[in-house]
Amino acid sequence: MGSPAIERRESNVWVIDPKRRNGHRLDAESHTDIFGEPVEPAPDASYRPVAMAEALKAKPVVPDIGWRVDGRCLLYRGKTHLIYGTFETAKSWLALHFAAQVLVAGKRVCYLDYEDSAESIGQRLLALGVPFDILVDPQRFMYVHPERSLADESERQAFDELLSQELDLAVVDGVTEAMSLEGLDGNPGKDIAAWQHMCPNAIARRTGAATVCIDHLPKDKSNQAMAIGGQHKMSGLSGAAYVLDLKDPFGKGLVGRSMVRVRKDRPGGVRGLLGTDYRVSDRTHLVAELVMDARDPDRLNVRLYEPHVRVLGSDRPTWCMEKASRYIESVADPSRRSVRKTTEHLWANVTGDSGETVARDLWRKALDCLVDDEFMKQVDGPRKSKVYQSLRPYRQDSDPQASTYDENAPTPGELEVIANRDRVRQLEHEKEKALAELQGIEQELKGKG
Repeated sequence: MGSPAIERRESNVWVIDPKRRNGHRLDAESHTDIFGEPVEPAPDASYRPVAMAEALKAKPVVPDIGWRVDGRCLLYRGKTHLIYGTFETAKSWLALHFAAQVLVAGKRVCYLDYEDSAESIGQRLLALGVPFDILVDPQRFMYVHPERSLADESERQAFDELLSQELDLAVVDGVTEAMSLEGLDGNPGKDIAAWQHMCPNAIARRTGAATVCIDHLPKDKSNQAMAIGGQHKMSGLSGAAYVLDLKDPFGKGLVGRSMVRVRKDRPGGVRGLLGTDYRVSDRTHLVAELVMDARDPDRLNVRLYEPHVRVLGSDRPTWCMEKASRYIESVADPSRRSVRKTTEHLWANVTGDSGETVARDLWRKALDCLVDDEFMKQVDGPRKSKVYQSLRPYRQDSDPQASTYDENAPTPGELEVIANRDRVRQLEHEKEKALAELQGIEQELKGKG
């Protein structure tokens, strides 16, 4: 039979000899010779059959970390994810935005940084609105800057201690650098699989955290459909992979934008529910728009919008348009419908499901679209002001340019009839209330007479 491609170590432990494994095959007849006498497997041996009854009791996996302004989420707890793109597409900013959300919500974050510094990451999180006392609390935020391989026993012990606690979000910033630190290559599949098992998979499995890895696209523009070594990295993911496409540059004094597209979604809770605008070239769906407004030197405003708010329909913010239209339709007092007060009211009072504030610029854009499309107009108001006046109701479901368009929804004309009917009912109710008050006053006067 020849020498087997497996060598025996002490204590009946068998290992594959990589130098001799090629050209050898294991068959049923050689089993006893190679493995020796059978031994009782350990209770946690991974080749034991899984208890399917318990597995089927598990609840469906849904994303519940990293939310857009409408409250829909992109990350799964206990799963591994990948964010990748070219340079300066705000990959780390997106991960930090998720971290800020989680920290402000009272939960725990670990940030493994292979590229930057504690000062830089801390300053970014402060700019994103994370309070100082949270950032300096090691029970809430753990910043780790690895400089030696996990082959070092002390480093391995520290990593094991880090993984002994529960986390909500973990970020591994710099996949290529992390693999290089371990002496691994970012291209060969076996090295990628080994690193994933060693680092992000271990973090997700042991801490329960939604684990996000940040990676770069290859320099070769003809090979930028996936990250470096992308096929192997995609195969090893248990969550979702997102690629960022730059639309407007990021920087101080600018409003930068990147489109967030889902490349892989193993559980299916993102692509199936949120994906739109399918792109054949890289098999991605658009799921969000990352916007970072850095025009105010004292405040950095980062938001993750749903695509139909700012992207679809020639940049028509249809969600905001409907909210603005409903407000103008409902307000009788002209002074409350002035251009300035309308914008301020919508900005201060209308938020997404998660409570996120929608930028003023987006409300202004929505109001401009409503005027341009003749759903409302500006007229002279009190004290030489300009006020909005509703001409007809706007609803997303009736807008063919909106992602929520429903061909069976009422037309603008039908909506106008409904709105007028509701307005008549409101006026009749106000009339009845005023008459009742008047009658009360008359009875009071008669009593005094």
